[in-house]
Amino acid sequence: MSIPHSWSPDGKYLLYTDRATLTELNLYLADLEHPGAKPVAVAASPQYESYGRICPTDGRWIAFTAQEGNLFQVFVKEIDPVSPASGRIKRVSPSGGVEPVWSPRGDEILYRSEDGTKLYSVSFSAKPELKLGTAQLILDNLTMPQFEIMGNSSYDISADGKRFLMVFEDSQAGGAKSLVVVQNWLEELKRLVPVK
Repeated sequence: MSIPHSWSPDGKYLLYTDRATLTELNLYLADLEHPGAKPVAVAASPQYESYGRICPTDGRWIAFTAQEGNLFQVFVKEIDPVSPASGRIKRVSPSGGVEPVWSPRGDEILYRSEDGTKLYSVSFSAKPELKLGTAQLILDNLTMPQFEIMGNSSYDISADGKRFLMVFEDSQAGGAKSLVVVQNWLEELKRLVPVK
């Protein structure tokens, strides 16, 4: 099973997770300009790597979640054009973190706590050398869902960097959740609101 995560800024590459074995997830980079080319593993180990995001301003860096011992951590890694699997790598989260998201300017990496209650920010700079700031708590007492290894991201940041879109657990909801799909909605709208 493959899960797409992020496009490169030039639209030439797709970063995605693929299940290698029952207990192993790895991050791959697919070359969209050469569909026959074999995807390149950019983060692969016997454990878990997923939730990868390519830096929106510089397609040379990815942020991703990886298992380190018993904790999930956020890492940043350089994608070396010559050898994507061998770029510089550094841990971003000091004591656990998941689901990294880049700021629109590419100067911050945001990540959430595994339990979904906290959101952190770490400043990022790669010129002239890789520098990461200290993790800063920016939102607390959140009710995002518990982290799931094969899930989807539970938040993102707007293109202007001023708002977040977040999935929250509904403490009032119980039992089954439902999704309503409306097909041919445009025809239904025309029927309900005829235009002359």
